[in-house]
Amino acid sequence: MGDVALRAADRPGDLGRVVMAHGELYAREYGWSVEGVTARGLGVGRALVRRCVDHARAAGYARLVLWTNAPLAAARAIYLAEGFTLVGQAEHDEFGVVVLGQDYELALTA
Repeated sequence: MGDVALRAADRPGDLGRVVMAHGELYAREYGWSVEGVTARGLGVGRALVRRCVDHARAAGYARLVLWTNAPLAAARAIYLAEGFTLVGQAEHDEFGVVVLGQDYELALTA
């Protein structure tokens, strides 16, 4: 597997298969491509998490907090591997079915 590089979404077709509603708006607002199923296993998620952590550290933030859902096992594995810890969880039905929402936190200062 090769390296994954993140860059501005500035080329035709960059958004490709968008997996979230309003993906084009998200890309315009933040300059990021939203990767779909075809990008799984290529390291894109890990690269995005690392970019976010690096940005937060450089900006001087003390911690990062994120919310995800238990069924998203691949994402959870990335968060745990990058040092996030589970700090809370609760069931919710915001997506039409009951799932376990999870809160993760990463301290950015020693």
